[in-house]
Amino acid sequence: PNEAAAAEAAAAAAAAAVMEVPEETLEQLRTVKAALDELEEHMQPFLEASPKDITAQLTPLERVKVHLALAQSVVTLYQLHRRLDAANLDTHPIQKELVRVCGG
Repeated sequence: PNEAAAAEAAAAAAAAAVMEVPEETLEQLRTVKAALDELEEHMQPFLEASPKDITAQLTPLERVKVHLALAQSVVTLYQLHRRLDAANLDTHPIQKELVRVCGG
């Protein structure tokens, strides 16, 4: 048992040394996580209710605004996802969709 624990600790230490991340990057990740947590908090009413229940309470103009905001959110989150995958977005079709949905 002690040998296994020591081997596991050594493997964890080696992995930590290989995966050392600059503090600036860690701070940026914390900022992103905080923003995502805040987004999730604001989206909670939408996540808990059915779309019909939500839109039934809105005027037609409010429905359009909600649908536009959701479309903008989806496109932006997909773009961020692709950037995290280090994809070249200059020629990616998402750029065209971003301009169409978000206006730029």
